[in-house]
Amino acid sequence: MEAPLPLLPYSRQQSGNSRFDANMVIILVMLLCFLICVLGLNSLIRCAIHCARSLSPVPV
Repeated sequence: MEAPLPLLPYSRQQSGNSRFDANMVIILVMLLCFLICVLGLNSLIRCAIHCARSLSPVPV
């Protein structure tokens, strides 16, 4: 018969949860930064297209 597994102390269980929480926060911050960069790039491209259209001569 196998011996039962010892229970982990509360502090070790807590550190596992806090490690998971820290990883989740890092992932969420990275996604937020990615979203801000994509929105900024989108605005920059739209501005460049708008400026290029206003600089092009109007066909007669």
